[in-house]
Amino acid sequence: MLWTTRYLDAAVEELRVAPADQFQWIARMVACEPAAPPPAAPAAAEDRGGVRVPAGRVLVDVPPTELRVGDHVLAGGRLLAITDLRYRHGGTRTMILAGGRLAVAERTVRVWRPRTA
Repeated sequence: MLWTTRYLDAAVEELRVAPADQFQWIARMVACEPAAPPPAAPAAAEDRGGVRVPAGRVLVDVPPTELRVGDHVLAGGRLLAITDLRYRHGGTRTMILAGGRLAVAERTVRVWRPRTA
C-alpha cells in the first residue's frame, strides 16, 4: 500500500492512498473553525399548548368571515389544515379540515397562517 501526503496550502492537507492493483483514494483534511452552536429551539409557548407549528406560519386571531383555505387550526391537540369552507348562516363558517373532520367557527378563531412579507 502506498501513502503520500502533501500540503496544498496552510489549511488543507491531502492524503493519497493507493492500494496495490486498485484505484486511488484521496482524502482532504481541511482546518476549519468550529461553527457556532445552532440557536436553541424556543420553548413551547402557552398559547400553542406545546403544539408544533409548521415553519413559516404566524399566529392570527380572525373572525369566521376572514378564514382562508390553507389556514391551520388547533383541533384535537393537533394543527390541521382547512381544506374547504362552507357558509352556514350569519357570520359563521363550517370548516372542513384535513382528514375529513368538520368544525364550526361561530366567533373569533385562532389560526396559523403563512407569513406574508
